[in-house]
Amino acid sequence: MPTPHHDPFDISLAELRRRSSAKWSLVEPDVLPAWVAEMDVRLAPAVAKALHAAIDISDSGYAGDASAALSAMVDFHRDRFGWSMDGSRVRVFSDVHVAAVIIVRHLIEQLGPENNGVIITPPVYNSFYTWMPEAGARVVEVPLIEPERGGRFDLAGFEAAMVAGAKILLLSSPHNPTGRVFTRDELAELAALAHRHGVIVIADEIHAPLTFPNTEFVPWMTVSPEAREVGIWVGSASKSWNLAGFKAAFVYTERENVYPADRTPENTWGAGLFGLISAEAAYRDSRDWLDDVRAGLAKNATLLGRLLGEHLPEVGYHPPEASYLAWLNVAALDLGPNPTQTLLDEGRIFVSPGPIFGASTDWIRLNIGTSPTHVREYVARIAAVVANRR
Repeated sequence: MPTPHHDPFDISLAELRRRSSAKWSLVEPDVLPAWVAEMDVRLAPAVAKALHAAIDISDSGYAGDASAALSAMVDFHRDRFGWSMDGSRVRVFSDVHVAAVIIVRHLIEQLGPENNGVIITPPVYNSFYTWMPEAGARVVEVPLIEPERGGRFDLAGFEAAMVAGAKILLLSSPHNPTGRVFTRDELAELAALAHRHGVIVIADEIHAPLTFPNTEFVPWMTVSPEAREVGIWVGSASKSWNLAGFKAAFVYTERENVYPADRTPENTWGAGLFGLISAEAAYRDSRDWLDDVRAGLAKNATLLGRLLGEHLPEVGYHPPEASYLAWLNVAALDLGPNPTQTLLDEGRIFVSPGPIFGASTDWIRLNIGTSPTHVREYVARIAAVVANRR
């Protein structure tokens, strides 16, 4: 008998307000949160079933054998993206943050402190700015060109930074917060440039499974031989299946001496057991659920564009091609020196401010990983604030 179909986004506001996750518990009761990267979805049924099964037998100890989760992750990437990675080269970490910091710190130890520059591409995932100092690295900004159109690489800027000594590039792909999915040609140009200058590229592809229908995502490791030589891939099921509370991430590279000596295949103590259990169920048994989410997000992105056109045509918006983050230019709305605070104080909507992503206060990031009803409410609240100030 087929599994009954349920809309993952069909969840009431009252139920969402019962959640104790960061998105909902760190705002006041009348605030509509549209900030942190959590989705307002029900767990994939297969994930919920696997977690309930573990709870039923009190299986709540340390993470042990990660092979089932690892195999499911490898199979998913082969089936979904045509990338056949060698599972024996995958390592398990607690999350992408920890993996990136450990790897960058180790690479800098090899490269020497004079080569501690790490290139990032603002506007970019805000945590990149905090991870790099933690790893002993120096942030080197090479902003995207035309972020108002989703952004493209500044190859001349990359080369100048590489010539100046930056030996690592941290790539957000698909890009957070613009939602841009880079083409194979764009990635190949970057790979050739990195290879020519001996630069290691760490490709954070955590949002890749949420690439919208009819858009091709190209994994870094499939771009070219040069990309494989310089590349380190990091990923997790956490964003695409809304599993951030369960800790498990994966790293793949064909390079040697990427990890400190104590990082062995058996050393998975940082990962959570529920993280591995949920990752296996997500990658192997929750692909239909993922496709429903992808379709819903694509519809929300279109809906947002239509609503902005009707009610806030001054807002700059380039529809994303992946995930649930909308990057909006609100400069023309005259929301004062701190638009995010204005929207919170006067509209009771909480969005992420542009400066934390390396952009100006003209920009905000809006989380559309929710029901269409809430997307409509987002626009209504912003429009009401604008109307009241004019």
